[in-house]
Amino acid sequence: MMDFDPELLRQARTLAGLTTAELAERAELSLGQVVRFENGLRPSGESWQRIEKALRVALDEHVRAAEKMRKRLAA
Repeated sequence: MMDFDPELLRQARTLAGLTTAELAERAELSLGQVVRFENGLRPSGESWQRIEKALRVALDEHVRAAEKMRKRLAA
């Protein structure tokens, strides 16, 4: 795991369009865990992998939706 940065976690979650609760659900973690991670508690390797995967999927979905909207606007 890279050096953990809770601010980067918050920024990635926000950019992905997820609430803290939605990230927790997608990562199969408790809301309390995600809140603690965003407040600076370093997640375990397994928890970080779950968060990373959930964020990558959400960011990919967000990018695809933005590209689709851009194409619709250009039409």
